[in-house]
Amino acid sequence: AMADALLGQRVLISGLQTRPELNGTYGRATSAMGRDRYGVVPEGGGEAIAIKAENLSPARPAESVVFVTRHGARIDNSPTDRDANWLMHAGHARRDDPHLSPHGERAAAELAAKLKAQTAFSIAHVVSSPFVRCMQTADAVARALDLPIKVEPGICEVLHAFPPRLAASTELASRWRVDETYTPVVGVSDLQRERSDGEAARRAQRAAEEVRRRLDGPILFVGHGASCLGLVRAFGDAGGYVGYCTVSRFELAGGRWTTAEFNDVGHLSDKRTALDSAW
Repeated sequence: AMADALLGQRVLISGLQTRPELNGTYGRATSAMGRDRYGVVPEGGGEAIAIKAENLSPARPAESVVFVTRHGARIDNSPTDRDANWLMHAGHARRDDPHLSPHGERAAAELAAKLKAQTAFSIAHVVSSPFVRCMQTADAVARALDLPIKVEPGICEVLHAFPPRLAASTELASRWRVDETYTPVVGVSDLQRERSDGEAARRAQRAAEEVRRRLDGPILFVGHGASCLGLVRAFGDAGGYVGYCTVSRFELAGGRWTTAEFNDVGHLSDKRTALDSAW
């Protein structure tokens, strides 16, 4: 009989010929199946898959985990339901602070369901840019996980328009469940005008690294195209833009950050829009 060396353990899948899409992903070996296979439940949930022991190895325990996502499609440039007159019924006059389109709201709900279903890591903090589109996206996840939102201006949008016209903290707290005990790494008064995505990415990277130092437990960051560039740079060995409501996951093991998932769209009903937005 096969030694039950991996039973109950978190495992890394590799070398599969018939299911190559599973290579590099993680699961949990929940049962022994025959002489040389385990039943492995993927981290995203679902039925156990029979995988040979030779294709499994013990996953190094993650010392730290970070998830990164980008807000959903915004009402002023959503590919399917754009509203050019959105500001007339937004309830505010902040032209650079559009809310989500219905398409974006659907994607945020799908993101929330995905993150609630994954049980490998219990997200302890939802950290969001203060722009409305990010707060709405963060709120979908935070409600699903029964968490408050930590508002962090340090991961906000690139600030071509300056000073940024952001909702007051009192307005954010009246609309969403905000963690009022959280002190931002970068206050609104600390922000400066930016001329490029690169400048915003560097600012967001520095902020996120400090947030990670201050908080214990897995974190979800909810940012923008430019700021997510910096979030990915802070924790991953992958680079590039993050798509709307995609999931990227980074793990620290053995003192080194690695990319476990990048721009995953498996949970989204409209995968194309998310992938096309990653620029």
